[in-house]
Amino acid sequence: MVIQKKEVGIGLIGAGKIGSLRAHLAATSPVVNFFAISDIDPQRAEAVAQQNEAAFHTSDNREVI
Repeated sequence: MVIQKKEVGIGLIGAGKIGSLRAHLAATSPVVNFFAISDIDPQRAEAVAQQNEAAFHTSDNREVI
């Protein structure tokens, strides 16, 4: 039996305490190949994106969905 590794993209809405934890989990997951984050506070979105090497960040949730 051959097990194929599937890769997924993650779009995270919110970069608060729980969102930051989820961002870390996404960034360290071996199956996540694309990771984007949004938050109403653009500086917080950018900070969490940089900390977790997200491919994209924005303050507009619609851009992540």
